[in-house]
Amino acid sequence: QFKLGRTETIRSASIQSDAFVKAALDPTTSVERKVSLMKAALDFQVETAHQTRNGQGFDRHLFGLRMMALELGLPEPELFKDETFLESKRFRVYTSQIPGFKGMMIGVAPFHSIKDGYAVLYAMRADECHYVLSSFNDCPETDCVRFASALDQSLHDLTSLVSLLPVSAKL
Repeated sequence: QFKLGRTETIRSASIQSDAFVKAALDPTTSVERKVSLMKAALDFQVETAHQTRNGQGFDRHLFGLRMMALELGLPEPELFKDETFLESKRFRVYTSQIPGFKGMMIGVAPFHSIKDGYAVLYAMRADECHYVLSSFNDCPETDCVRFASALDQSLHDLTSLVSLLPVSAKL
């Protein structure tokens, strides 16, 4: 829905996703509570994605403002130097979905400026998820094998949680 194929960042971190992850990792949290928090996180993510696709995201707008200031020879606005703003642009895990996956995957590199990050290219199907991971091999903090193991375990945990729902339940 963007002119000339422009994209926008759909941010997955939210208060709702944080609450769900904490509950999912807590063995004392009931299945019902985990499912409720997962549904809240998914609902928020779907709404965020919808807003972003319809031009209501903020990353591209801010990028445009920054480029306008540079092109007009104006000083860079203070917002773009703010520590919190800079950290919000530091994606340690970069993900991208491949819609219409037909069985062949290629890789994607993590952002060149984030040496301790990962890139995850993924494709969802009705009954499976395919993904390719990459990281810089000269960074001692990154380990794609360990990351893949954690991701696989998380996907299995989510599958187990969803399998406990009644067949008629809709997330």
